[in-house]
Formats: sequence, structure tokens, C-alpha cells
Amino acid sequence: MWRATVPQLGEAVRIAAGLDNPLYFDATAPAGEPQYYWVRAVNNRGSSTFSTGDTGLRDNPAGLPVITSHPTGTTVSYGSAISLYVSVTSNTPVTYAWRKNGVALSNGVTTANYFLPVNSATISDAGDYDVIVSNNAGSVVSRAARISVAKGTQSITLTNLENMVFTPNPITITAGASPSKLPVLIELVSGPATLSGTSLLLTGLGRVTLRATQAGDDRYFAAAPVTEIFDVAPAPVTIGLSGLLTSYDGNPHPVNVSGTPPGVSVRVTYSGASTPPTAAGSYQVMAEVQSPVYFGANAESRQSYPLRKASHSQRRLGFWRRPVPCSFRQPPVRGCRWSSISFPVLLP
Repeated sequence: MWRATVPQLGEAVRIAAGLDNPLYFDATAPAGEPQYYWVRAVNNRGSSTFSTGDTGLRDNPAGLPVITSHPTGTTVSYGSAISLYVSVTSNTPVTYAWRKNGVALSNGVTTANYFLPVNSATISDAGDYDVIVSNNAGSVVSRAARISVAKGTQSITLTNLENMVFTPNPITITAGASPSKLPVLIELVSGPATLSGTSLLLTGLGRVTLRATQAGDDRYFAAAPVTEIFDVAPAPVTIGLSGLLTSYDGNPHPVNVSGTPPGVSVRVTYSGASTPPTAAGSYQVMAEVQSPVYFGANAESRQSYPLRKASHSQRRLGFWRRPVPCSFRQPPVRGCRWSSISFPVLLP
């Protein structure tokens, strides 16, 4: 004899054997709950096929609660919800007392539903759950529902890095695992850069590949790795030139260069020559960045102004000397003489 609460032989359990009476009373069946039965005849020649599942119902003269739907076992992921439900009929009010592994639950659930909020299932929540349903006539116990808690899944988020121009400043990389909040390992797979913890420092141009992983633990499976790829291009530099107007003095006068990052060299040419000119004239000044990670150029016209050399000439000036008093207002008188004296004077 086999019995089940559903019309499926595969769910039935054997409750008796060796019966020799065509009538059978099942004293172990829950009162008031429909049951399905299968029987198979056996003799020394062999056994018959199973009979069609017949239903039976044990009387419930005491008016006990009747469980019409038992809690169903399931497997949930770590951090997800657990929900159990029992359906009962009763002529009088009933109460519910949920248990886990035969021990009353500490949260004191007293309703037909047992529910753990979302994101709360842990490994310790695994076990066999049943519920005691009581009314003023007595109590009945549901079948146990086995709850298994499997490892949860997690995913990684990694800083989204777009293609960029070279920068000498460190770049902070952020990564996280959800919902586990477990630490994420960031690795430099390839490319012109160095990585220390979460600080990325570019060392050149080209393609950089990063990878983030999380190996999991006793609660979560390993997360799928996440890869981030971006390209680094040369950075533009603005070059400033000053000191373009000079005066000729026979000495070289290089122009002043500004605006370049520290440690970046600039090549300056003067009408194609690498040395500043010493002759007066007009020159085309070109400044170009000499760096594998920067680019930039500036061209200016330079005018050199010559100083004019001063030219000198000599002229003689004459002055009259008078030995005796003479008057310019009167005609010369006897004894009044003028004499002259001369000396050179330099004029511009």
C-alpha cells in the first residue's frame, strides 16, 4: 500500500505490506485531508501493476484544522527571499506556529505565510520548515518543507574609461561587487601604464587593458570578470614665444619659450638653424615639442633691429680776442684790435 497527498504515484510513500484483507483503515492519515492510495497484488508468481490511485478521507469528528495545502520546499540563492505558505480550513479560528528543524522560530511568525524579506536569506536559514496549526479542538502539523540556500551570484562594476589623451597625473580606478560588496581585484593586463592598487599611471601611448575579478566566498559564486579597454593619444601643448624683438649688438639672443609641461623639451630653430643668429635681419622662429606623448608647434617672425653707429666730424670755431676794450656797438677806434683763436670740436 502506497499513499500520497497528490495523485502522482511517484510522490507516494509505502505505508503497509503483506495485507490479506481487501479493506484497509489508514490510522496514520491526517484527519480531514484527502489522500491518494495505490495498491499492488503479489503472489508466488509475481506482482500486478499498481491500481489507479484512489482517494480516501479520514473523518474529522473532533473538528481539527484541515491542511489543504502544505508548505513546499525549494532552493533559494544567498541573499534572496524565502516564502512558505500553508492553506487550512477550520470551523473555528486557528493559530499558526512555524518551526525550523522542529524548533519554534525566534521571529514568532503566527500567520499562514512565512516570509523572509528580500536580500536576507543566509546559509543558516537552510533547514526543514513546518507549521503547527491549532484551533479549539486541537492541533495538526504540516509536512516539512526543505529549504536549501545556495551561493548567490554577484556582478562587478568597473570605471568606464573612454579613450583619452596622455596625462602625467594618476587616474583613480574604481570597482565594486554587487550585492556581495566583496573586494574586487583590478589587474593591468597590457599597455603603457603602471597600476598600484587603484592608481593608474600612464607611461606612454597606445592601448591599455584592465581586468577586474572577484573570486567569491562561501556565500557567493565568483563574479564574471570585467574588462576595460581604452586608447591613449598624444596630448596637445600650447607653446608661447617671447623676446622676439631685439636690437643688434653682435651677440646671439635666443627667444623665450613657455607653456610646456615640466621635463618636456622644445626644439627652436631660426629660419631653419638651431642656433640664434648674430647678424641683423628678419628670421622665422619655429618651436616644436620633442616628446613621444605630447605634440605642439608655434611659428613666429622675428625682427632684429641694428643699432646705428655714431659718425663724428671736426669743425673749427673762431673767437676774437681783444687786448683793449672795444665796443661792438661803436665803430672800431684806434688802439682797439680783435684777434682770433681756434680749436677743434667734434660734432655728431
